[in-house]
Amino acid sequence: MKIGILSDSHDNLQKVKAASEIFRKSNAGLIIHAGDIVAPFTLKPLLELNVPVYAVRGNNDGEVILLNNLIARTNGRFLRSSCFVKWNDIRIAIFHEQDIALELKDCPNFDLVVFGHTHEIFISKGKPLILNPGESCGILSGRSTAAIVSVDNNNVMDAEILDL
Repeated sequence: MKIGILSDSHDNLQKVKAASEIFRKSNAGLIIHAGDIVAPFTLKPLLELNVPVYAVRGNNDGEVILLNNLIARTNGRFLRSSCFVKWNDIRIAIFHEQDIALELKDCPNFDLVVFGHTHEIFISKGKPLILNPGESCGILSGRSTAAIVSVDNNNVMDAEILDL
């Protein structure tokens, strides 16, 4: 199973389209956005994949009602500060900011913890796998990235960072 993950897209529609194409080719069955989508139109390429999309509100997201309505059409969720999901027996926690995410380092209640906000790639392998996919927009670092998390039959995960 594959999970497509991105964060901090900041309305960079071209990069979201690039991530969407990578997720499609990888047969991702779930998409996670860790906040700072900004405007709802930025989500459309992800929603066109017809898989659940789960997202949290970042500190730059404004149109919360429309974001929620768009994501709900894919059987996903958009929450203001955190999102807790069980998908194919994988327990996932999603945050925008890193504080709580990093506190879950030794928490056996989750298999995957995702966060964004810092625009910096972060991977802590183990149980749970903690991941920041970096920034898909490329504004701060000059590098646009997303991630694919692969899950085997024993729920062992591996994360791959991909340039967009």
